[in-house]
Amino acid sequence: MMPGAKININDVTTLWLLKHPLVWKYWLKSVILAKRGLIKVDKTKIPGEEWTWNHNDSGYDGVNSYEHKLVWFRFNNEKQVYEKRIEQLFEDFIKNGPLDDDVPTDIMLDLYELIIDAIEE
Repeated sequence: MMPGAKININDVTTLWLLKHPLVWKYWLKSVILAKRGLIKVDKTKIPGEEWTWNHNDSGYDGVNSYEHKLVWFRFNNEKQVYEKRIEQLFEDFIKNGPLDDDVPTDIMLDLYELIIDAIEE
């Protein structure tokens, strides 16, 4: 690469993947399937689970799959409420990546593996 060359990386998923190379295996498989037009997830194959991280006195971040989609959230311990709750379809996750840029590697691996294994081919 030439000195001063600009890299056009404006996508949270791309930045995340560059920092977490173990996820490439799952991501590449999803790209191949997406190009073939085969991104349809059998929601019944994905169990309702919850993953959390960034635990501190004020709360924690998380994502769950209870409602046949991903729900990204921030839980406030003091108020005992979800301050942020954003829904994402499984197909959108495969195509565009996570809606949170601070997801730990082990959780991303779990999510990609669960969802990719549930893709109807």
